[in-house]
Amino acid sequence: MLNLKVTELARNMIQVQFDERRKQLRQDIMRVQNEMTTRGILRSSMTLSRIRDLYINEIQIRASIVLKVFIRILSTEVYPSEELASDLKREMEKYLFDILSELNKDLHKTVGSIKSVVTDEQVDKLLDSAYGHALKKIGTEIELFVLSLSRAKEREGQSGSSQAIYNFYSPVGAVQTGPGATATVTQNLNSENREALLYALDDIKKYLESEENLDFPKEEILELVDESCVELKKPNPNGMRLRAVLTTVAITIQTVGSLQQAYQVVKSALSLFGVYLPW
Repeated sequence: MLNLKVTELARNMIQVQFDERRKQLRQDIMRVQNEMTTRGILRSSMTLSRIRDLYINEIQIRASIVLKVFIRILSTEVYPSEELASDLKREMEKYLFDILSELNKDLHKTVGSIKSVVTDEQVDKLLDSAYGHALKKIGTEIELFVLSLSRAKEREGQSGSSQAIYNFYSPVGAVQTGPGATATVTQNLNSENREALLYALDDIKKYLESEENLDFPKEEILELVDESCVELKKPNPNGMRLRAVLTTVAITIQTVGSLQQAYQVVKSALSLFGVYLPW
């Protein structure tokens, strides 16, 4: 069972963000309704589809908020245990059930306001698949988080000093002057960010060295990983070079299941360079 201090702190942080999401969802719904009213198709299946997509997206966003809040807190407050993954999954299931219940009720009101011809039973089923998908995705993310937390604590114990948590949480803060401009990120790539990224690259390298049957040129990716590590250890890394090699590495490994946590770290680092990859 998760510590009461952790759950209370998480609840307060989550509710603040949920309040903001409720306002944003209502604005998005009104925008769609106004657009469809102007086009004279408010009661059409297209309107229902657009509204359904808003609610499906909202489930994903809120699930992501909850998971990120707990990961942020647990990264500093909790040492990994055998029960941590199952405890966190149970907590996430509670939040997701409440999210689904709230959004289902809200969706019924929204559909009723546009006088759609769909039945209540049909409305009830609109969000089921999104809920199941969110549960499955979060379960995988939790397993990866607990694994990375365990590795970080192991490294801390081996080195005898505090090490950076494997996750990459620093704000973006990059500034671009226009389309195609290169972000200035050196000031954001601080020592903690570099260390987290180096840990991720080290895991990628170990995986590549241990695997034989890969559907991409292993040696070439290993060279890029080594090049990234060398650049990151310089006092003033070359941002353009890092952007190029890290993007190639990330795109190559993004579908490798056992490297998803490493991919997330590299992806977060690339956001500092103005490169935004899929989840």
